[in-house]
Amino acid sequence: MYEKSLTWAGDFESTVEIQYLAEGKVRVWAWAVECLEEPERKYRGETIDEFFDFFKGKRATIYFHNLKFDGSFILDYLLRKGYPAYPLVWKDKPSEPHVETLIDGHGQFYWLQFIDKTTKTNLNFKDSLKKYKMELEKVAKIFKIPGKTELKLGYRFLNREVTQEEWDRVEGDVRILATAMRWQMTQGLNKLTIAADAKAAYERIMGRDVVHMKHPHLPEDIDVLIRPGYRGGWTFLNPIYKEEFLENVWVLDVNSMYPAVMSSTHGEWLPYGFPRPVDEDYQLREGEVDMVLVDAMPVLKEGAIPWIHYKNVLEHTSEEYIYDCERPLPFVFTRPDLDLFDLTYESDYWNFKGRLVFKAEQNQFTPYISYWNKIKQESDLTGDEGMRQLAKDMMNNLSGRFALNPNREGKLPSFDPIKNKIIYTPLEVKTKPWYVPTSAFITANARKRIVMDAMKFGDDFVYADTDSLHIINGDKYNLEDMIQIGPRELGYYKIEEVWQKAKYLRPKAYYHEGRTINMKKKDKEIKCGGLPEEAKLKLDLKEFFIGAELEGKKAGKVVPGGYLLKETTFKIKKKEWGYL
Repeated sequence: MYEKSLTWAGDFESTVEIQYLAEGKVRVWAWAVECLEEPERKYRGETIDEFFDFFKGKRATIYFHNLKFDGSFILDYLLRKGYPAYPLVWKDKPSEPHVETLIDGHGQFYWLQFIDKTTKTNLNFKDSLKKYKMELEKVAKIFKIPGKTELKLGYRFLNREVTQEEWDRVEGDVRILATAMRWQMTQGLNKLTIAADAKAAYERIMGRDVVHMKHPHLPEDIDVLIRPGYRGGWTFLNPIYKEEFLENVWVLDVNSMYPAVMSSTHGEWLPYGFPRPVDEDYQLREGEVDMVLVDAMPVLKEGAIPWIHYKNVLEHTSEEYIYDCERPLPFVFTRPDLDLFDLTYESDYWNFKGRLVFKAEQNQFTPYISYWNKIKQESDLTGDEGMRQLAKDMMNNLSGRFALNPNREGKLPSFDPIKNKIIYTPLEVKTKPWYVPTSAFITANARKRIVMDAMKFGDDFVYADTDSLHIINGDKYNLEDMIQIGPRELGYYKIEEVWQKAKYLRPKAYYHEGRTINMKKKDKEIKCGGLPEEAKLKLDLKEFFIGAELEGKKAGKVVPGGYLLKETTFKIKKKEWGYL
Protein backbone atom coordinates (compact mmCIF):
# COMPACT_ATOMS: atom_id res chain seq x y z
CA MET A 1 0.00 0.00 0.00
CA TYR A 2 1.31 3.45 -0.94
CA GLU A 3 1.95 6.02 1.79
CA LYS A 4 0.18 9.38 1.72
CA SER A 5 1.17 11.50 -1.26
CA LEU A 6 2.99 14.71 -0.29
CA THR A 7 4.18 17.76 -2.21
CA TRP A 8 7.73 19.10 -2.01
CA ALA A 9 9.87 21.98 -3.22
CA GLY A 10 13.35 20.96 -4.32
CA ASP A 11 16.61 22.26 -5.73
CA PHE A 12 19.84 20.78 -7.08
CA GLU A 13 23.29 22.34 -7.10
CA SER A 14 25.60 20.90 -9.71
CA THR A 15 29.21 21.11 -10.85
CA VAL A 16 30.22 23.82 -13.31
CA GLU A 17 32.23 24.05 -16.52
CA ILE A 18 35.72 23.78 -15.03
CA GLN A 19 34.68 20.51 -13.37
CA TYR A 20 33.07 19.24 -16.57
CA LEU A 21 36.28 19.85 -18.52
CA ALA A 22 38.22 17.83 -15.96
CA GLU A 23 35.76 14.97 -15.39
CA GLY A 24 33.88 14.84 -18.70
CA LYS A 25 30.53 14.95 -16.90
CA VAL A 26 28.44 17.01 -14.49
CA ARG A 27 26.95 15.83 -11.21
CA VAL A 28 24.74 16.96 -8.37
CA TRP A 29 26.80 17.91 -5.29
CA ALA A 30 23.97 19.15 -3.08
CA TRP A 31 20.19 18.90 -2.94
CA ALA A 32 17.48 19.97 -0.53
CA VAL A 33 13.71 19.50 -0.27
CA GLU A 34 10.97 20.92 1.94
CA CYS A 35 7.47 19.49 2.35
CA LEU A 36 4.60 21.83 1.57
CA GLU A 37 1.96 20.10 3.71
CA GLU A 38 4.34 19.52 6.64
CA PRO A 39 6.86 22.41 6.65
CA GLU A 40 8.93 20.94 9.46
CA ARG A 41 9.97 18.09 7.13
CA LYS A 42 13.19 19.29 5.49
CA TYR A 43 15.91 17.06 4.12
CA ARG A 44 19.15 17.45 2.26
CA GLY A 45 21.91 15.37 0.70
CA GLU A 46 25.01 15.51 -1.45
CA THR A 47 24.41 13.07 -4.31
CA ILE A 48 21.56 12.27 -6.66
CA ASP A 49 21.72 8.68 -5.41
CA GLU A 50 20.83 9.95 -1.93
CA PHE A 51 18.00 11.97 -3.44
CA PHE A 52 16.38 8.91 -5.00
CA ASP A 53 17.08 6.81 -1.92
CA PHE A 54 15.14 9.34 0.13
CA PHE A 55 12.12 9.21 -2.18
CA LYS A 56 12.20 5.44 -2.70
CA GLY A 57 8.83 3.92 -1.76
CA LYS A 58 7.13 7.34 -1.64
CA ARG A 59 4.34 9.00 -3.60
CA ALA A 60 5.31 12.59 -4.11
CA THR A 61 5.10 15.67 -6.32
CA ILE A 62 8.35 17.63 -6.34
CA TYR A 63 8.54 21.14 -7.80
CA PHE A 64 11.76 22.55 -9.22
CA HIS A 65 12.10 26.12 -10.46
CA ASN A 66 13.20 25.43 -14.04
CA LEU A 67 12.67 21.71 -14.43
CA LYS A 68 14.60 21.76 -17.70
CA PHE A 69 17.78 22.12 -15.64
CA ASP A 70 17.11 19.88 -12.63
CA GLY A 71 15.07 17.44 -14.70
CA SER A 72 18.03 16.80 -16.99
CA PHE A 73 19.92 15.30 -14.04
CA ILE A 74 16.85 13.22 -13.11
CA LEU A 75 16.50 11.86 -16.65
CA ASP A 76 20.21 11.10 -16.93
CA TYR A 77 20.13 9.18 -13.63
CA LEU A 78 17.02 7.15 -14.44
CA LEU A 79 17.51 6.43 -18.14
CA ARG A 80 21.18 5.61 -17.61
CA LYS A 81 19.97 2.89 -15.23
CA GLY A 82 17.87 1.38 -18.00
CA TYR A 83 14.39 2.63 -17.19
CA PRO A 84 12.49 3.20 -20.46
CA ALA A 85 10.86 6.55 -21.22
CA TYR A 86 7.37 7.03 -22.69
CA PRO A 87 5.17 10.04 -23.45
CA LEU A 88 3.01 10.97 -20.46
CA VAL A 89 -0.43 9.29 -20.51
CA TRP A 90 -3.36 9.40 -18.09
CA LYS A 91 -4.43 5.77 -18.29
CA ASP A 92 -3.24 2.35 -19.48
CA LYS A 93 0.23 3.05 -18.16
CA PRO A 94 2.99 0.47 -18.68
CA SER A 95 3.25 -2.05 -15.87
CA GLU A 96 7.06 -2.14 -15.84
CA PRO A 97 9.11 0.43 -13.90
CA HIS A 98 9.43 3.40 -16.25
CA VAL A 99 9.64 7.15 -16.83
CA GLU A 100 6.95 9.30 -18.50
CA THR A 101 7.66 12.77 -19.86
CA LEU A 102 5.83 15.87 -21.03
CA ILE A 103 8.42 17.96 -22.90
CA ASP A 104 7.47 20.37 -25.69
CA GLY A 105 9.18 20.90 -29.02
CA HIS A 106 11.20 23.81 -27.64
CA GLY A 107 12.67 21.56 -24.98
CA GLN A 108 10.60 23.01 -22.14
CA PHE A 109 9.94 20.48 -19.37
CA TYR A 110 6.42 20.38 -17.94
CA TRP A 111 6.20 17.05 -16.16
CA LEU A 112 8.40 14.02 -15.50
CA GLN A 113 6.97 10.95 -13.81
CA PHE A 114 8.82 7.95 -12.40
CA ILE A 115 6.76 4.88 -11.51
CA ASP A 116 8.17 1.71 -9.97
CA LYS A 117 5.42 -0.49 -8.57
CA THR A 118 7.98 -2.99 -7.25
CA THR A 119 9.17 -0.41 -4.71
CA LYS A 120 5.85 1.48 -4.47
CA THR A 121 7.52 4.60 -5.84
CA ASN A 122 5.50 7.19 -7.74
CA LEU A 123 7.30 10.50 -8.24
CA ASN A 124 5.98 13.47 -10.20
CA PHE A 125 8.46 16.21 -11.03
CA LYS A 126 6.84 19.50 -12.09
CA ASP A 127 8.06 22.95 -13.07
CA SER A 128 7.16 25.87 -10.79
CA LEU A 129 8.46 28.20 -13.53
CA LYS A 130 5.20 27.45 -15.36
CA LYS A 131 3.33 28.82 -12.32
CA TYR A 132 5.57 31.79 -11.59
CA LYS A 133 7.02 33.06 -14.87
CA MET A 134 9.91 34.87 -13.25
CA GLU A 135 13.25 34.36 -11.58
CA LEU A 136 13.26 33.00 -8.04
CA GLU A 137 14.61 36.33 -6.75
CA LYS A 138 11.41 38.05 -7.90
CA VAL A 139 9.29 35.35 -6.28
CA ALA A 140 11.16 36.06 -3.04
CA LYS A 141 10.30 39.76 -3.27
CA ILE A 142 6.61 39.00 -3.79
CA PHE A 143 6.48 36.95 -0.59
CA LYS A 144 8.94 39.21 1.27
CA ILE A 145 11.47 36.41 1.79
CA PRO A 146 15.20 37.19 2.00
CA GLY A 147 16.55 36.60 -1.50
CA LYS A 148 19.05 34.05 -2.64
CA THR A 149 22.77 34.66 -2.23
CA GLU A 150 25.32 33.99 -4.94
CA LEU A 151 27.66 31.02 -4.55
CA LYS A 152 31.32 31.26 -5.48
CA LEU A 153 31.39 28.24 -7.76
CA GLY A 154 34.62 26.68 -8.86
CA TYR A 155 36.28 23.30 -8.98
CA ARG A 156 34.83 20.84 -6.46
CA PHE A 157 37.01 17.92 -5.46
CA LEU A 158 35.16 14.64 -5.04
CA ASN A 159 33.83 14.13 -1.51
CA ARG A 160 34.56 17.74 -0.52
CA GLU A 161 32.27 18.62 2.36
CA VAL A 162 29.47 21.05 1.64
CA THR A 163 30.01 24.24 3.63
CA GLN A 164 27.33 25.88 5.78
CA GLU A 165 27.31 28.87 3.41
CA GLU A 166 26.51 26.52 0.54
CA TRP A 167 23.77 24.75 2.51
CA ASP A 168 22.26 28.13 3.37
CA ARG A 169 22.08 28.95 -0.33
CA VAL A 170 20.48 25.66 -1.38
CA GLU A 171 18.04 25.56 1.51
CA GLY A 172 17.27 29.26 1.04
CA ASP A 173 16.20 28.65 -2.55
CA VAL A 174 14.03 25.76 -1.43
CA ARG A 175 12.45 27.89 1.31
CA ILE A 176 11.49 30.56 -1.25
CA LEU A 177 9.96 27.99 -3.58
CA ALA A 178 8.19 26.11 -0.79
CA THR A 179 6.61 29.33 0.51
CA ALA A 180 5.38 30.30 -2.94
CA MET A 181 4.00 26.87 -3.88
CA ARG A 182 2.46 26.38 -0.43
CA TRP A 183 0.59 29.63 -0.97
CA GLN A 184 -0.64 28.36 -4.34
CA MET A 185 -1.95 25.23 -2.64
CA THR A 186 -3.99 27.33 -0.20
CA GLN A 187 -5.57 29.08 -3.22
CA GLY A 188 -6.53 25.79 -4.88
CA LEU A 189 -4.15 26.37 -7.80
CA ASN A 190 -3.42 22.75 -8.62
CA LYS A 191 -3.05 22.82 -12.40
CA LEU A 192 0.18 22.32 -14.31
CA THR A 193 0.46 25.92 -15.58
CA ILE A 194 -0.88 29.30 -14.56
CA ALA A 195 -2.84 29.42 -17.85
CA ALA A 196 -4.56 26.15 -16.91
CA ASP A 197 -5.30 27.63 -13.47
CA ALA A 198 -6.87 30.64 -15.21
CA LYS A 199 -9.05 28.40 -17.36
CA ALA A 200 -10.22 26.49 -14.28
CA ALA A 201 -11.03 29.77 -12.51
CA TYR A 202 -12.96 30.99 -15.55
CA GLU A 203 -15.03 27.81 -15.59
CA ARG A 204 -15.67 28.10 -11.87
CA ILE A 205 -16.82 31.73 -12.04
CA MET A 206 -18.86 31.49 -15.26
CA GLY A 207 -20.00 27.86 -15.04
CA ARG A 208 -18.40 25.07 -17.03
CA ASP A 209 -21.46 24.47 -19.22
CA VAL A 210 -21.69 28.15 -20.11
CA VAL A 211 -17.98 28.33 -20.95
CA HIS A 212 -18.08 25.36 -23.31
CA MET A 213 -21.31 26.51 -24.91
CA LYS A 214 -19.71 29.85 -25.77
CA HIS A 215 -16.31 28.39 -26.61
CA PRO A 216 -16.96 24.97 -28.12
CA HIS A 217 -14.21 22.74 -29.47
CA LEU A 218 -14.15 23.62 -33.16
CA PRO A 219 -13.80 20.92 -35.83
CA GLU A 220 -10.22 20.59 -36.98
CA ASP A 221 -10.95 21.72 -40.54
CA ILE A 222 -12.44 25.00 -39.31
CA ASP A 223 -9.56 25.54 -36.88
CA VAL A 224 -7.02 25.05 -39.69
CA LEU A 225 -8.94 27.47 -41.89
CA ILE A 226 -9.11 30.39 -39.46
CA ARG A 227 -6.04 29.91 -37.24
CA PRO A 228 -3.88 32.18 -39.50
CA GLY A 229 -6.20 34.99 -38.36
CA TYR A 230 -4.74 34.76 -34.86
CA ARG A 231 -1.89 37.27 -34.59
CA GLY A 232 0.09 38.23 -31.54
CA GLY A 233 0.74 41.63 -30.01
CA TRP A 234 1.98 44.50 -32.18
CA THR A 235 5.63 45.52 -31.70
CA PHE A 236 7.09 48.28 -33.85
CA LEU A 237 9.99 50.73 -33.81
CA ASN A 238 9.63 53.91 -35.84
CA PRO A 239 12.59 53.56 -38.25
CA ILE A 240 13.54 57.25 -37.98
CA TYR A 241 14.59 56.59 -34.36
CA LYS A 242 16.46 53.36 -34.96
CA GLU A 243 19.83 53.45 -33.12
CA GLU A 244 19.42 57.15 -32.31
CA PHE A 245 20.09 58.75 -28.91
CA LEU A 246 16.81 60.20 -27.62
CA GLU A 247 15.84 62.42 -24.70
CA ASN A 248 12.67 62.70 -22.60
CA VAL A 249 10.89 59.58 -23.82
CA TRP A 250 7.40 59.13 -22.38
CA VAL A 251 6.23 55.57 -21.77
CA LEU A 252 2.46 55.10 -21.70
CA ASP A 253 1.23 51.66 -20.63
CA VAL A 254 -2.34 50.41 -20.95
CA ASN A 255 -3.65 49.02 -17.68
CA SER A 256 -4.40 45.36 -18.48
CA MET A 257 -4.87 45.68 -22.24
CA TYR A 258 -6.22 42.20 -23.03
CA PRO A 259 -8.44 42.01 -19.90
CA ALA A 260 -9.87 45.41 -20.89
CA VAL A 261 -10.80 44.03 -24.33
CA MET A 262 -12.24 40.89 -22.73
CA SER A 263 -14.57 43.01 -20.60
CA SER A 264 -15.49 45.31 -23.53
CA THR A 265 -14.13 48.48 -21.93
CA HIS A 266 -14.28 50.14 -25.35
CA GLY A 267 -17.35 48.32 -26.65
CA GLU A 268 -15.54 45.32 -28.17
CA TRP A 269 -17.64 42.45 -29.55
CA LEU A 270 -16.27 38.95 -29.07
CA PRO A 271 -17.44 35.79 -30.91
CA TYR A 272 -19.09 32.74 -29.43
CA GLY A 273 -20.52 29.45 -30.70
CA PHE A 274 -20.05 27.75 -34.04
CA PRO A 275 -19.61 29.92 -37.17
CA ARG A 276 -21.62 29.71 -40.35
CA PRO A 277 -20.40 30.45 -43.89
CA VAL A 278 -21.83 33.46 -45.75
CA ASP A 279 -21.14 35.18 -49.05
CA GLU A 280 -19.07 38.30 -49.57
CA ASP A 281 -22.07 40.65 -49.74
CA TYR A 282 -23.70 39.51 -46.51
CA GLN A 283 -24.58 42.45 -44.22
CA LEU A 284 -23.58 41.86 -40.61
CA ARG A 285 -26.35 42.33 -38.05
CA GLU A 286 -25.90 43.64 -34.55
CA GLY A 287 -24.48 40.88 -32.40
CA GLU A 288 -22.41 39.37 -35.23
CA VAL A 289 -18.73 39.45 -36.18
CA ASP A 290 -16.90 37.80 -39.04
CA MET A 291 -13.59 36.46 -40.32
CA VAL A 292 -12.71 36.83 -44.00
CA LEU A 293 -10.32 34.76 -46.11
CA VAL A 294 -8.76 36.64 -49.02
CA ASP A 295 -5.77 36.89 -51.32
CA ALA A 296 -4.49 40.47 -51.36
CA MET A 297 -1.49 42.70 -52.16
CA PRO A 298 -1.40 45.22 -49.27
CA VAL A 299 0.32 48.56 -49.87
CA LEU A 300 0.81 50.84 -46.87
CA LYS A 301 -0.96 54.20 -47.10
CA GLU A 302 1.02 57.41 -46.71
CA GLY A 303 1.34 58.37 -43.05
CA ALA A 304 0.16 54.97 -41.82
CA ILE A 305 2.09 52.49 -39.67
CA PRO A 306 2.52 48.86 -40.79
CA TRP A 307 1.14 46.03 -38.67
CA ILE A 308 0.80 43.04 -41.06
CA HIS A 309 3.72 40.61 -41.17
CA TYR A 310 4.87 38.42 -44.02
CA LYS A 311 4.22 34.80 -43.22
CA ASN A 312 5.66 31.75 -44.99
CA VAL A 313 7.01 33.89 -47.83
CA LEU A 314 10.38 32.70 -49.12
CA GLU A 315 11.82 36.15 -49.84
CA HIS A 316 10.92 37.60 -46.43
CA THR A 317 11.27 36.74 -42.77
CA SER A 318 8.22 36.40 -40.54
CA GLU A 319 9.46 39.45 -38.58
CA GLU A 320 9.17 41.78 -41.59
CA TYR A 321 6.21 44.11 -41.91
CA ILE A 322 4.50 44.57 -45.25
CA TYR A 323 4.98 47.98 -46.85
CA ASP A 324 4.46 47.17 -50.52
CA CYS A 325 3.50 43.58 -51.26
CA GLU A 326 5.00 42.28 -54.52
CA ARG A 327 2.45 39.53 -55.22
CA PRO A 328 -0.88 38.23 -53.92
CA LEU A 329 -0.66 36.54 -50.53
CA PRO A 330 -3.31 34.68 -48.50
CA PHE A 331 -4.72 36.37 -45.38
CA VAL A 332 -7.35 35.71 -42.75
CA PHE A 333 -8.74 38.89 -41.20
CA THR A 334 -11.05 39.40 -38.25
CA ARG A 335 -13.53 42.27 -38.40
CA PRO A 336 -11.27 44.56 -36.28
CA ASP A 337 -8.39 43.67 -38.65
CA LEU A 338 -10.49 44.69 -41.65
CA ASP A 339 -11.41 48.01 -40.01
CA LEU A 340 -7.71 48.68 -39.35
CA PHE A 341 -6.76 47.51 -42.85
CA ASP A 342 -9.06 50.14 -44.37
CA LEU A 343 -7.29 52.84 -42.35
CA THR A 344 -3.72 51.76 -43.04
CA TYR A 345 -3.50 49.74 -46.27
CA GLU A 346 -4.92 49.57 -49.75
CA SER A 347 -4.89 46.71 -52.23
CA ASP A 348 -5.61 46.74 -55.95
CA TYR A 349 -5.92 42.97 -55.81
CA TRP A 350 -8.61 41.42 -53.59
CA ASN A 351 -9.65 37.83 -54.21
CA PHE A 352 -12.44 36.74 -51.86
CA LYS A 353 -12.12 33.09 -50.79
CA GLY A 354 -14.54 32.69 -47.91
CA ARG A 355 -16.23 34.23 -44.90
CA LEU A 356 -17.42 32.92 -41.56
CA VAL A 357 -19.90 34.73 -39.32
CA PHE A 358 -20.11 34.26 -35.55
CA LYS A 359 -22.65 35.34 -33.01
CA ALA A 360 -21.03 37.96 -30.80
CA GLU A 361 -21.55 39.70 -27.50
CA GLN A 362 -20.10 42.44 -25.36
CA ASN A 363 -18.94 41.94 -21.76
CA GLN A 364 -18.27 38.28 -22.45
CA PHE A 365 -15.60 38.04 -19.74
CA THR A 366 -16.73 40.93 -17.51
CA PRO A 367 -17.71 38.81 -14.45
CA TYR A 368 -14.35 37.02 -14.58
CA ILE A 369 -12.22 40.14 -15.18
CA SER A 370 -14.14 42.22 -12.63
CA TYR A 371 -13.66 39.53 -10.00
CA TRP A 372 -9.89 39.46 -10.38
CA ASN A 373 -9.50 43.19 -11.00
CA LYS A 374 -11.26 43.89 -7.69
CA ILE A 375 -8.82 41.53 -5.94
CA LYS A 376 -5.88 43.26 -7.65
CA GLN A 377 -7.08 46.71 -6.53
CA GLU A 378 -7.69 45.52 -2.97
CA SER A 379 -4.25 43.94 -2.91
CA ASP A 380 -2.71 47.25 -3.99
CA LEU A 381 -4.25 48.85 -0.90
CA THR A 382 -3.33 46.07 1.53
CA GLY A 383 0.14 45.37 0.13
CA ASP A 384 -0.63 41.69 -0.44
CA GLU A 385 1.85 41.11 -3.26
CA GLY A 386 1.11 37.38 -3.56
CA MET A 387 -2.59 37.96 -4.19
CA ARG A 388 -1.85 40.90 -6.46
CA GLN A 389 0.44 38.76 -8.63
CA LEU A 390 -2.19 36.01 -8.75
CA ALA A 391 -4.88 38.48 -9.85
CA LYS A 392 -2.60 39.81 -12.61
CA ASP A 393 -1.79 36.29 -13.76
CA MET A 394 -5.44 35.24 -13.77
CA MET A 395 -6.39 38.24 -15.92
CA ASN A 396 -3.44 38.04 -18.32
CA ASN A 397 -3.06 34.29 -18.90
CA LEU A 398 -6.56 33.30 -19.99
CA SER A 399 -6.85 34.91 -23.43
CA GLY A 400 -4.12 32.85 -25.08
CA ARG A 401 -5.42 29.58 -23.66
CA PHE A 402 -8.18 29.40 -26.28
CA ALA A 403 -5.61 29.37 -29.10
CA LEU A 404 -3.40 26.45 -28.05
CA ASN A 405 -2.22 24.78 -31.23
CA PRO A 406 -3.67 21.25 -31.52
CA ASN A 407 -0.74 20.12 -33.66
CA ARG A 408 2.29 20.56 -31.47
CA GLU A 409 5.69 18.96 -31.37
CA GLY A 410 7.08 17.24 -28.31
CA LYS A 411 10.36 15.54 -27.45
CA LEU A 412 10.98 12.08 -26.05
CA PRO A 413 14.25 11.46 -24.16
CA SER A 414 16.41 8.36 -24.35
CA PHE A 415 19.91 7.45 -23.24
CA ASP A 416 22.48 7.17 -26.03
CA PRO A 417 25.34 4.92 -24.85
CA ILE A 418 27.62 6.05 -27.68
CA LYS A 419 27.23 9.77 -26.89
CA ASN A 420 27.00 8.87 -23.20
CA LYS A 421 24.18 11.35 -22.62
CA ILE A 422 20.44 11.92 -23.00
CA ILE A 423 19.22 12.63 -26.52
CA TYR A 424 15.78 13.80 -27.64
CA THR A 425 13.63 12.50 -30.49
CA PRO A 426 10.88 14.70 -32.04
CA LEU A 427 7.40 13.55 -31.16
CA GLU A 428 4.06 14.54 -32.71
CA VAL A 429 1.54 15.67 -30.11
CA LYS A 430 -2.05 16.03 -31.26
CA THR A 431 -4.91 17.40 -29.18
CA LYS A 432 -8.35 18.82 -29.87
CA PRO A 433 -8.41 22.52 -30.83
CA TRP A 434 -10.42 24.70 -28.51
CA TYR A 435 -11.69 28.08 -29.72
CA VAL A 436 -9.09 30.18 -31.51
CA PRO A 437 -11.62 32.92 -32.55
CA THR A 438 -11.69 34.19 -28.97
CA SER A 439 -7.93 34.77 -28.89
CA ALA A 440 -7.95 36.14 -32.44
CA PHE A 441 -10.56 38.80 -31.69
CA ILE A 442 -9.03 39.79 -28.34
CA THR A 443 -5.61 40.43 -29.89
CA ALA A 444 -7.13 42.05 -33.00
CA ASN A 445 -9.13 44.56 -30.98
CA ALA A 446 -6.10 45.40 -28.84
CA ARG A 447 -3.88 45.75 -31.91
CA LYS A 448 -6.39 48.00 -33.65
CA ARG A 449 -6.48 50.37 -30.70
CA ILE A 450 -2.73 50.60 -30.10
CA VAL A 451 -1.95 51.15 -33.81
CA MET A 452 -4.59 53.88 -34.12
CA ASP A 453 -3.35 55.59 -30.95
CA ALA A 454 0.27 55.43 -32.17
CA MET A 455 -0.67 57.21 -35.40
CA LYS A 456 -2.14 60.13 -33.43
CA PHE A 457 1.38 61.19 -32.47
CA GLY A 458 2.84 61.26 -35.98
CA ASP A 459 6.64 61.53 -35.98
CA ASP A 460 6.65 61.84 -32.18
CA PHE A 461 5.72 58.17 -31.98
CA VAL A 462 8.86 56.15 -31.20
CA TYR A 463 7.96 52.61 -30.24
CA ALA A 464 5.10 50.27 -29.31
CA ASP A 465 4.95 46.83 -27.76
CA THR A 466 1.54 45.16 -27.37
CA ASP A 467 0.13 47.44 -24.65
CA SER A 468 2.53 50.38 -24.47
CA LEU A 469 3.39 53.49 -26.46
CA HIS A 470 6.71 55.34 -26.29
CA ILE A 471 6.68 58.94 -27.53
CA ILE A 472 8.86 62.05 -27.48
CA ASN A 473 7.72 65.63 -26.90
CA GLY A 474 4.94 64.34 -24.66
CA ASP A 475 4.70 67.65 -22.83
CA LYS A 476 3.48 69.44 -25.96
CA TYR A 477 0.29 67.34 -26.02
CA ASN A 478 -2.82 67.47 -23.89
CA LEU A 479 -2.77 63.69 -23.57
CA GLU A 480 -6.22 63.47 -21.98
CA ASP A 481 -7.70 64.84 -25.22
CA MET A 482 -5.96 62.21 -27.34
CA ILE A 483 -6.02 59.00 -25.30
CA GLN A 484 -7.68 57.86 -22.10
CA ILE A 485 -5.41 58.55 -19.13
CA GLY A 486 -5.94 56.97 -15.72
CA PRO A 487 -3.54 55.43 -13.19
CA ARG A 488 -5.63 52.35 -12.39
CA GLU A 489 -8.71 52.29 -14.61
CA LEU A 490 -8.96 49.15 -16.72
CA GLY A 491 -7.98 49.82 -20.32
CA TYR A 492 -6.71 53.35 -19.68
CA TYR A 493 -3.17 54.52 -20.30
CA LYS A 494 -0.92 55.16 -17.32
CA ILE A 495 2.07 57.49 -17.65
CA GLU A 496 4.53 54.83 -16.54
CA GLU A 497 7.72 56.87 -16.82
CA VAL A 498 9.48 59.73 -18.56
CA TRP A 499 13.07 58.74 -19.29
CA GLN A 500 15.77 61.37 -19.66
CA LYS A 501 17.79 59.28 -22.12
CA ALA A 502 16.91 56.36 -24.40
CA LYS A 503 18.11 54.34 -27.36
CA TYR A 504 16.20 51.80 -29.48
CA LEU A 505 17.99 49.26 -31.65
CA ARG A 506 15.06 47.22 -32.88
CA PRO A 507 11.80 45.85 -31.47
CA LYS A 508 12.37 44.17 -28.10
CA ALA A 509 15.79 45.85 -27.75
CA TYR A 510 15.99 49.24 -26.05
CA TYR A 511 17.78 51.11 -23.25
CA HIS A 512 16.21 53.68 -20.90
CA GLU A 513 18.11 55.77 -18.36
CA GLY A 514 17.23 58.52 -15.89
CA ARG A 515 13.82 58.16 -14.29
CA THR A 516 11.75 61.24 -13.49
CA ILE A 517 8.64 59.61 -11.97
CA ASN A 518 9.27 56.29 -10.19
CA MET A 519 12.40 57.43 -8.41
CA LYS A 520 12.50 54.45 -6.01
CA LYS A 521 13.01 52.00 -8.88
CA LYS A 522 16.29 51.29 -10.67
CA ASP A 523 17.46 54.27 -12.67
CA LYS A 524 17.84 52.33 -15.90
CA GLU A 525 15.79 49.79 -17.79
CA ILE A 526 17.14 47.52 -20.52
CA LYS A 527 15.06 45.21 -22.67
CA CYS A 528 16.95 42.82 -24.90
CA GLY A 529 15.84 39.19 -25.08
CA GLY A 530 18.49 36.82 -23.79
CA LEU A 531 20.69 39.52 -22.24
CA PRO A 532 21.35 38.39 -18.64
CA GLU A 533 20.73 40.68 -15.67
CA GLU A 534 24.41 40.59 -14.73
CA ALA A 535 25.37 42.06 -18.11
CA LYS A 536 22.62 44.71 -17.89
CA LEU A 537 24.05 46.00 -14.61
CA LYS A 538 27.42 46.68 -16.25
CA LEU A 539 26.08 48.02 -19.54
CA ASP A 540 26.40 51.70 -20.40
CA LEU A 541 24.20 53.51 -22.91
CA LYS A 542 27.19 54.13 -25.22
CA GLU A 543 27.94 50.38 -25.27
CA PHE A 544 24.40 49.52 -26.37
CA PHE A 545 24.57 49.00 -30.13
CA ILE A 546 24.03 46.36 -32.81
CA GLY A 547 27.01 44.03 -32.79
CA ALA A 548 27.99 44.69 -29.16
CA GLU A 549 29.35 41.55 -27.49
CA LEU A 550 28.78 41.38 -23.74
CA GLU A 551 29.97 39.00 -21.05
CA GLY A 552 27.75 37.36 -18.46
CA LYS A 553 25.57 35.02 -20.49
CA LYS A 554 25.22 31.36 -19.62
CA ALA A 555 24.34 28.94 -22.42
CA GLY A 556 23.00 25.54 -21.47
CA LYS A 557 23.52 22.17 -23.11
CA VAL A 558 22.87 18.51 -22.34
CA VAL A 559 26.04 16.67 -21.34
CA PRO A 560 26.88 13.38 -19.62
CA GLY A 561 25.37 13.52 -16.15
CA GLY A 562 22.77 16.20 -16.81
CA TYR A 563 22.88 19.83 -17.91
CA LEU A 564 25.80 22.27 -18.12
CA LEU A 565 25.54 26.04 -17.91
CA LYS A 566 28.52 27.37 -19.82
CA GLU A 567 29.91 30.90 -19.57
CA THR A 568 29.73 32.67 -22.91
CA THR A 569 29.09 36.08 -24.44
CA PHE A 570 25.89 37.68 -25.66
CA LYS A 571 25.91 39.47 -29.00
CA ILE A 572 23.24 42.03 -29.82
CA LYS A 573 22.20 40.93 -33.26
CA LYS A 574 20.52 42.76 -36.06
CA LYS A 575 17.14 41.42 -37.07
CA GLU A 576 15.18 42.28 -40.17
CA TRP A 577 11.92 43.97 -39.18
CA GLY A 578 10.86 45.26 -42.57
CA TYR A 579 12.13 48.83 -42.36
CA LEU A 580 12.25 50.90 -45.48
